[in-house]
Amino acid sequence: MSLVGSNNEQKIWNYLYTKLGNAYGVAGLMGNLYAESALKPNNLQNSYEKKLGYTDDSYVSAVDNGTYTNFVRDSAGFGLAQWTFWSRKQNLLDYCKSRGTSIGDLEMQLDFLYKELSESYVSVLTVLKNASSVSQASNAVLLQFERPADQSVAVQNKRTSYGQNYFNKYAKTINTGGTIMSVKIGHASIDENNKISGGAAGDQTGKEVCVRDWYNKSWNCVIRPKDKEVAEKIAKAMEQACASNYIGYDQSQRTTLYTQAKACGWDLSKIKVPCEADCSSLVSVCVNAAGISVSKDIYTGNEKAALVNTGKFIVLTESKYIASSTYLKRGDILLSSGHTAVVLSDGAGVVSSDSDYESSDTTTTVTDFPQVPFTVKVIISDLNYRSSGSMSGKVLGQTGKGTFTIVEVNSDGWGRLKSGAGWIYLGNPTYCTIQSSVASTAPSTPSTFKSYHVKVTADVLNIRKGAGTNYGTNGAIRDKGVYTIVAESNGQGATKWGKLKSGAGWISLDYCKKI
Repeated sequence: MSLVGSNNEQKIWNYLYTKLGNAYGVAGLMGNLYAESALKPNNLQNSYEKKLGYTDDSYVSAVDNGTYTNFVRDSAGFGLAQWTFWSRKQNLLDYCKSRGTSIGDLEMQLDFLYKELSESYVSVLTVLKNASSVSQASNAVLLQFERPADQSVAVQNKRTSYGQNYFNKYAKTINTGGTIMSVKIGHASIDENNKISGGAAGDQTGKEVCVRDWYNKSWNCVIRPKDKEVAEKIAKAMEQACASNYIGYDQSQRTTLYTQAKACGWDLSKIKVPCEADCSSLVSVCVNAAGISVSKDIYTGNEKAALVNTGKFIVLTESKYIASSTYLKRGDILLSSGHTAVVLSDGAGVVSSDSDYESSDTTTTVTDFPQVPFTVKVIISDLNYRSSGSMSGKVLGQTGKGTFTIVEVNSDGWGRLKSGAGWIYLGNPTYCTIQSSVASTAPSTPSTFKSYHVKVTADVLNIRKGAGTNYGTNGAIRDKGVYTIVAESNGQGATKWGKLKSGAGWISLDYCKKI
């Protein structure tokens, strides 16, 4: 076949997609190839150029014309996948000769790569064809195919980020006329009789507990694990449940799956006794399978509180998370007023980058922050601070490790440093941990504070759960009436905040007149 594309990147993507048929697999493989060779088929391992006295082009030329005869045994990585071990280089050379091409020919190397995968790395090829996330595919290539000396989590994340970039660039338009690939979710749906109870135990149709495309069910929120490994375990457990014909849907027998899963050490693939779950009890089992203990009796009405109370999850309510699948991550838990599901693949807008990872890993909702000013402990040496509270802000420097005071939090979870240096992202506990409010700014208590009356001057004045715009609302005042203030606080977003005597919450005193 002739390669299609105007550059190596496009040619490699198009070739691999025709072979794998799975954009996640293509992206995960390409991210690794980029890390190895920058997608250059003539790439000679950099550390060997001086040692052997060759450049990329002169090395290829010498191998091709026979003046260099130690290609197989020189231990130098070469080509797209940086083939290094002597037997693999021998196979590559033999394959090249059988094709009558240059050792640096792109199409020949792609054919050889796929030949290796299909003959010697079948398990990796299977993952690439069936992967539901870039990270799943990328790690399979890294750990089982490339197997470099450094296979650390940092390297895994870096290679996944390379692959994610290719996915974001190409996956939206592959053979679909511009249609974005669907994010997959797993859930317990309905029994074999299209009823909520009364059917036989186990999945009688293959659709009682199943994987399907994401759909908009007026989701209330996304409950996101703080830890990436926990997210992966939740998703894996859901995939095991969806693949098992022993696990069906029945609200009246909703905890029987929990019993069987616990007996099998939370490995749902080992369940061999027909059992049942409904959507929320299935999620509880998946969470327990990830090592987080929650009750088997949770339901959609208390699921959010039950998960958040473990300290292992955060809640996302912005429209980009609940009205679209673009920014969903594998392992996210979707929740509506009557249904819940687990996300099994990353959305097209999920990007992981090395320099700005603080914005793209775990996110914290602004209502999780204490009253400003508060302190944060930065636990890495290279957390960026920016000119504004967003990823578009210019990087002005890095904080270093230490404790810093935050005097303002915006709606996207960025905090402004008291020092005036700039803004840092507060939502990744791997980078910084939120501490407590500065004691000197604690609100006055009724016992030491003389209450007074104010007249609201704004047409609409939000009542907030705490003294700051970083807190959620409890309603609004629309009557420009007179209200009693029983405490004050210097909070975020206003000079002073006042606590309402009614207990409804706090209002900004900037929009009130004392009387």
